[in-house]
Amino acid sequence: MKLMYKIMLSFMLIIVIGGLIIAFTINKSTSRSFTAMVRESDISYAEELAIILSVYQEQTGTWEGVENIIQLPSQMGMMGNNANRRSRAPDSNTNPIDHLIARGQFRALPILLISPENKIIFSNIDDMMLKIPENPGVPVFGLNNTLIATVFAGSMIGSELLPIQEDFLDSVQKAILLASMVVLLSTFVIGYFLVKHITSPVGALHKASNSIAKGDFEVRVNINRQDELGDLATGFNLMAESLEAAEKWKQQIIADSAHELRTPVSLIQGHLEMMLEGVYPMDRKGIQTLFDETLLLTSLISELQELSSTEAGYTSFEMEKISIKELINSVTNNFEAKMTEKNIELKTDVEKELADILADRQKLYQVFLNIISNSLKFTPEGGLITISSWLDKGKGGICISIEDSGPGISPQERNKIFDRFYRIDKHRNRNAGGSGLGLAISSEIIGRHGGTIKAVDPLSGKGTRILITLPV
Repeated sequence: MKLMYKIMLSFMLIIVIGGLIIAFTINKSTSRSFTAMVRESDISYAEELAIILSVYQEQTGTWEGVENIIQLPSQMGMMGNNANRRSRAPDSNTNPIDHLIARGQFRALPILLISPENKIIFSNIDDMMLKIPENPGVPVFGLNNTLIATVFAGSMIGSELLPIQEDFLDSVQKAILLASMVVLLSTFVIGYFLVKHITSPVGALHKASNSIAKGDFEVRVNINRQDELGDLATGFNLMAESLEAAEKWKQQIIADSAHELRTPVSLIQGHLEMMLEGVYPMDRKGIQTLFDETLLLTSLISELQELSSTEAGYTSFEMEKISIKELINSVTNNFEAKMTEKNIELKTDVEKELADILADRQKLYQVFLNIISNSLKFTPEGGLITISSWLDKGKGGICISIEDSGPGISPQERNKIFDRFYRIDKHRNRNAGGSGLGLAISSEIIGRHGGTIKAVDPLSGKGTRILITLPV
């Protein structure tokens, strides 16, 4: 059974049970309250009648002719149905009450008058149904406050109601039944659309999840809601985007890796074939060439492994408080000999009392080593490399700028240099231009530290300037 039908069945079951309980409770409460009201009205009428009977007894000294008083129509008489009410009016010479009694549209209130010895003085009830009531009646007192009779009226005699009263209860019960049916039908219609509104996103999510299971990572669910299902849909779309990005990353890294590995492997294979065919001599120089290629291949594989681990978030970072000034000095010390050899000047400008940052020392060391190595590689003899660092209070982080006086990078290519395997000079080989993975790895490391790295306009107007921002 589908979730929609389960919810609808549960919803309707609760409504039906609740409606039956409410209808039963209202019906019982109405019958009880109405019966109590009728009884109170009959007692009040009996009390009024007791006063009249007491006066009658004092004036006549006998109960003879009392029926002429008791049989006067009471306000509790019963009128007939609507059709009888609409019948023609009685003749003007006819007593209206007599006319109604004659037509069966009126029945006087049952009255029973008994003596203190429980003998019947008067009764307008069928003798076959007559019995002394167990309920207490209204006492009739005579002279000297002496009990001379007891009077019973209507429901004080028995539990049965008058027809008009029974008709009233029947109409109330029918109204309750009709209202219950209307409410049940209304709740069914409203519940259907409500449950459909609730379960339709579940169906869309189920369909989309099946598509993702089949490899379609571009599928999305369009559910614009501000509730838990809307949050679930948003989370599902984010998950789908992550899966799609991971799938594209996997395909791209495989394609890029295969492309980059193909060249050194083909070169090694070609040299070996030439040696086997006798074209190249199998001497130390040839073997050294092959060995150098295997070193480049090993370095490339190592960088690929490091990049994939960093991008996938598998690389662990050992965070500690480090000083940017000490880290920069430690890196630049490795390049003193090469800078002296190329007659390149190094300037460092690091603010005093610069706050420490929380970072992985080895990973940041690798980033600065890679960037300064690139600057040294492309800076001509007699050039200049400037490294500066300062606190950017507006961004709440430390900025590190590494600028050289080399040929520079065009604005169109500044964002591309951090892509894997990207080289500005497509004809540059690995010995001159590297593997194209160093800046990609650096970008991932800085990103994992919560910082940014980008190529910006050089302050000197020429060369390349890399700007790194790290949170304090």
